[in-house]
Amino acid sequence: MQTFHRLLVVAGVVAFHAIVVRPVLADGTVSLLGQYALEHPGSVTDVWGYVDGNTNKEYALVGDQFGTSGVAIIDVTNPTNPTHVAQAMGVAGFDMKVWDHYLYVVHGNRGPGGRIFDLADVLAPEPVGDFESSHNLFIDDGGYMYLSMAGAPRELRGYNLNANPTSPLLIWQDGLDGPHDAAVIGTILYDFHGYLGTRIYDVTDPFSPTLLGVASDATFHHSGYPTEDGKHLFVTHERATGSDPDITVWNIEDPAAAVKVGDIFDTDATAHNLYIVGDFAYVAYYTAGFRVYDVSDPTQPAFVDGFDTSVRSGEGWEGSFGVYPFGPSGNIYVSDIDNGLYVFSFSGATKAVMIVSFEANYSGGVVALEWQVPSADGLQGFHIYRSPGDHEDYRRLNQTLIPPHLGYHYQDADVEPGKSYWYRVGAVNNGGESLSQPRMVAIPQRKFVLYQNVPNPFNPATTITYDIPRDGRVKLLVYNSLGQRVRTLVDDFQTVGPHTVVWDGRNDDERRLATGVYFMRLLVSGRVDSRRAVLLK
Repeated sequence: MQTFHRLLVVAGVVAFHAIVVRPVLADGTVSLLGQYALEHPGSVTDVWGYVDGNTNKEYALVGDQFGTSGVAIIDVTNPTNPTHVAQAMGVAGFDMKVWDHYLYVVHGNRGPGGRIFDLADVLAPEPVGDFESSHNLFIDDGGYMYLSMAGAPRELRGYNLNANPTSPLLIWQDGLDGPHDAAVIGTILYDFHGYLGTRIYDVTDPFSPTLLGVASDATFHHSGYPTEDGKHLFVTHERATGSDPDITVWNIEDPAAAVKVGDIFDTDATAHNLYIVGDFAYVAYYTAGFRVYDVSDPTQPAFVDGFDTSVRSGEGWEGSFGVYPFGPSGNIYVSDIDNGLYVFSFSGATKAVMIVSFEANYSGGVVALEWQVPSADGLQGFHIYRSPGDHEDYRRLNQTLIPPHLGYHYQDADVEPGKSYWYRVGAVNNGGESLSQPRMVAIPQRKFVLYQNVPNPFNPATTITYDIPRDGRVKLLVYNSLGQRVRTLVDDFQTVGPHTVVWDGRNDDERRLATGVYFMRLLVSGRVDSRRAVLLK
């Protein structure tokens, strides 16, 4: 074991904090880039990130439990000069997450008071909806929100945001007492359920999650995150004391038989929240501040570097509260209960290339995709993913990586009328692949219709146009006023879409028909449509 000291200056006071750590196995340096002290020291809570799709500016969203102070919006595009630009007011901001351009905030307890803000104009966040508050919340990439409720009955709840992001729709609840936090990666939900352990669900169908297994021991499963390969899970134990492990590591390759395979502990501090990106775990470690661990071997997590954000010491719930390592710049935001926001860089991390805006629209028979990235540094190319209407089974459309020099756009012409598709773009660099938010496109249904012939009345010929909704056998027949069939214009297999045929006013024997009223009848898959035509001489 080794001990190091990080010099910290807060309000003119020089303080040292001893941190006991494991041996260093990886290179990497944490560097402080900037700090912003919030208005109410002692009430700062979690931190999250947001990128404005219009300006590509990065913002740190920092919670404040003071009254209804809500969430501070801090511009960290220039990390050396964090600037407080707006405040989402009207709720005690305990935990917050972003989906699309909406900010969801809870005050830490069950009951009324969860609030939704529209960040389309990030400098003027607009309250646009309310929902039942909770202790913590998580929103997956597909627009499903999970609330870890506090107060009776304590339970995990799932909500759908897709139909109306300003009015979350309750779709599922587990009815089990004691949830604390949750995370969803892909189609796997990790429910950190306190002393009931971590419950692992398959949420391929978010309306009916399937329990895969439970990782459970005597520790309090507070929060956590899986490794990028999904084989291991790191779980924080917020109530750890003495030699109790602050973080436990679980092999979850078989969720039904989860096995604890490692741990991290510090007898002088308590771990709170963590996230894993690549080979590194970024931890808000309360009085020990911000720490980075190499988790390339999950069974032997190794301390790399850290920064003590707090003058406080000892185990307990003071100091570094939250950490956010997902910003496109690669910078890391850390919130401290007393000292506000810190912005760090970490030299060991590989910066991800993020998709900061993404649009998908249907026109002229194709779906056109367009997206943007804030920087092309390290960018290798893009993948395009599509899912049918169930928004689950994403398949890659491109056979090879789309290089950046071809532009940030793609067209998908292989779509069927009447269906809905979900799209995502993946930006690939040597740090892995970062996925965009999903976008849904509804393809209009093809009509089944026989249009009025033109001209009508006609002599000697007229043009007949019709639309069929799917591939199949098509008949277009002409009858006289006595109901006798006089001409078969079409009797063939045809593909979906519009078709045109010219009728020259003759019957099947090529004889010109007499002046009069005729009836055109279109038959496709048991469906019939008809129009009246007048032949003049």
